[in-house]
Amino acid sequence: MKTRLLFTMMIALTAGAGALGACGGDDSSPAPPPGSTADSGSDTATGNDSGGGGSTEYDKVFAIFEAHCTSCHNAGEQDVPGGLVLTPKETAHSNLVGIPGGGSACGIGSGSHTRVVPGDPDGSLLFQKVRSSTRPPCGDRMPKDKPPLDGADIDTIQSWIADGAPQ
Repeated sequence: MKTRLLFTMMIALTAGAGALGACGGDDSSPAPPPGSTADSGSDTATGNDSGGGGSTEYDKVFAIFEAHCTSCHNAGEQDVPGGLVLTPKETAHSNLVGIPGGGSACGIGSGSHTRVVPGDPDGSLLFQKVRSSTRPPCGDRMPKDKPPLDGADIDTIQSWIADGAPQ
C-alpha cells in the first residue's frame, strides 16, 4: 500500500513538472524581479550604466573635473596646485582615492587630510574643498578664483564618494 501511494505521488509530481515545462516554466534561468533592469545593463535609479560603455557615476564626476578643474590640475602644467593632476581620467582617480592631500597647505605637516575617503564625503578633502557653504580645513575653496560648483555638481561628487568612489 505504501509503495502504491509513493508511486502515485511520484506520477503526480512528474505530471506537474511536465505541465510547467509546457507553459515555459523553465527554472534554469529565473526571470528578473519586476522593475529590474537586468536585461538592459542600466540602473535607472542611480543613473549608472554597467553595460554598453554608457555613463557611470565616475564619468559624471570626471566631466565636472573637466569643466571646472583641469584648466589648473592637468599633467601639462609645470606647477600643478597641490600636486593634484586630474588628467587623464584614470590618473585622476588614482590621484584622488585614498591619497593624502598635497601642497604646502594640505600636505605633510598640515594634519591628516585624505583627498577622497571612499564612503565618507565629509572626511574627504575633495568634498570639503568644493562644498561652497564651508571653508575647507586647509588650502582654498575650489575651484579657486572661480564661482563655486552648482548644487547638482556638488551632489554628484558627494554621492560618488558616499558610494565608495568607484572608477
